[in-house]
Amino acid sequence: MTRKPPALSSFAPEVLATLVEGSRRVIELEMPYSEAVVTRMRMHSLRARMRLDGHELLNIVQGAKITIVWPEGTECRESSRGVRYPKDSSILVKLVIAPQDLRFTEAVKKAGISVDLPTTTPVLATDIPGGETPDHVIEEFLATKKAS
Repeated sequence: MTRKPPALSSFAPEVLATLVEGSRRVIELEMPYSEAVVTRMRMHSLRARMRLDGHELLNIVQGAKITIVWPEGTECRESSRGVRYPKDSSILVKLVIAPQDLRFTEAVKKAGISVDLPTTTPVLATDIPGGETPDHVIEEFLATKKAS
């Protein structure tokens, strides 16, 4: 049986803001490997909670890929499942939050293919009442989180 993720109110607004921004551009955060693992798990927990709650920003935060990158030449171990990880958990790594399709879109640009679409925030799956933009919804959500 899997545990339910914590309530949305238990997450700092910066976690959501980082995922939203990471769906738009590359963000690199430098921290020890052990902290990067916990931060990545926390971001995955937030998305799981948003999925359970049917949150209106879920489609945006799912657009961010979260990876941990350690320096080349780092001595690693391998788990029983074949996953490699640094032997020294205090080593500084980069937690990278980036758009899911970043590699694909960069390859397409290099091939000379351009997409002439307006550069706006991704459209949400749910209708936004009153014609509000996704940015407005994000700002409002973050403001209510900071107020609580």
